[in-house]
Amino acid sequence: MLIKDNVLGKVLVALSLLCEEVLGVLLDLLERLAGPSGPLVFHELKKFLRKEPCWQPHIIDLDREPHTPFGYMIESHRKGGKFEWDPDNVQLFLTKTQKFCQDRGIIHLFRDLSEELSNYDSVFNATLLDYLLANPFLIPQDWKLLKDGKPQIIFFRGTIYRTPSGKLCTRCLYFLGDSARTDIGDDTNGPSVRRIA
Repeated sequence: MLIKDNVLGKVLVALSLLCEEVLGVLLDLLERLAGPSGPLVFHELKKFLRKEPCWQPHIIDLDREPHTPFGYMIESHRKGGKFEWDPDNVQLFLTKTQKFCQDRGIIHLFRDLSEELSNYDSVFNATLLDYLLANPFLIPQDWKLLKDGKPQIIFFRGTIYRTPSGKLCTRCLYFLGDSARTDIGDDTNGPSVRRIA
């Protein structure tokens, strides 16, 4: 089979016919596709090629009440107003106490972490989680796996739930393969999501 008969060959032939300016734009596009916001860029690029409206801002109403799992109650829900999604304005973080406890193998109590996080106005609530689950292409690539290849579990601690048995917990996001999933628990090791701009 000649190289022109396969996809890569066709791409190379087409690239050889383009001017330097167009090649520069294609390189920029490839870098964006390979970056943390790659799924969003890919999603919007497909819409552009289908001549559909694209690059519409994603405005999330963080004052809305999030999904509540059956039998659970919302204990507290920090409202956050309207937020335009931009992965550059969102950060995963661990508190100083979380880092200290992880470094020493100490269990950090959920109640203590919740009190510590009350000092952070910028922690996102579970309404953002609901929006990301409905629009998984918005989720940054670097949220999916830890460096060791295990799924990263990310908590939306701006909303705290009470289980039917009375325990406090929060909802989280993780990936199983390419599929975004959610769960609920009282794990204090995973990072929280916060606004940085």
